[in-house]
Amino acid sequence: MLSLNSSHISLAAASLAVFIWVISIAVIKGVLYELNFFFYLFIRFGSTSLILALPLYKALKKRVKLKRYFIVLFLCSAALHVPLQTLAIKVSSISWYISFMAFSPLCVTIFSGILNKHTFFTLIIGIIGVLCFTNPSELNTFPHIYEIAALLASLGTWTLLTTLIKKINFTYSDLEIASLVSFGGFLGSFIIFTSQRFPFQALNLTLSIKLLFLIIGSPVAYWLFSFGIRSNPFMAIMSQYMEFIFGILIGFFWFQESHLIIQWIGCFFIFVSLILTQNIKK
Repeated sequence: MLSLNSSHISLAAASLAVFIWVISIAVIKGVLYELNFFFYLFIRFGSTSLILALPLYKALKKRVKLKRYFIVLFLCSAALHVPLQTLAIKVSSISWYISFMAFSPLCVTIFSGILNKHTFFTLIIGIIGVLCFTNPSELNTFPHIYEIAALLASLGTWTLLTTLIKKINFTYSDLEIASLVSFGGFLGSFIIFTSQRFPFQALNLTLSIKLLFLIIGSPVAYWLFSFGIRSNPFMAIMSQYMEFIFGILIGFFWFQESHLIIQWIGCFFIFVSLILTQNIKK
């Protein structure tokens, strides 16, 4: 009988979160073609915060040993990350976005204090695998300075947010963490939404369905990711590379797309890195 350890549980939970994020990226790009950027942020994270009002209330009411500035830092990091990541997805090509975000597990590992020769070697294998997915023709066109700024800001804020999730998940439940992330995202979205003089926009049925998926999917993904970090932090961090495997599998089986051999080699490298990760507990 197959026995499940913390590594398997962490990989399953975090990979499901990544699967939701993969679909979300495609949905976000489509939504932003039709919807005002600022209104999109406001309606998505405002609605999510309302849905998670009860766990959010419990989280804010808790008397914990964490210093007050720590929670403020967490909310600020979420408030920054949400619009910056959305902006990076909107303005950059997929290849450049992939290339930058391939380094997020390495950055998180460094800031979390779990970098050693074993984790570094595993990360390098994963990064090589991810870079196999990039489109050379797109990488030949150097991005504009604002694209680089958005990508670096998204990478930096995600690194900070993931590091903070790892630090507070011994105090807050996974659902409370998801509610705090959503609320922080709403605060950042509300500020920039009001600065644009409330650009409300009518929603058709298709947009409403896509937004509903994002509104529900976002907290579910953060809840699963937080659970994965609680079970096995490094495995959960490395599971972000599953994004590219999910992408190629969806394209192959759903859209009957053909892929380059180099991309399948990239899948192999990522699988190897995940196998090596299972023996790393920290």
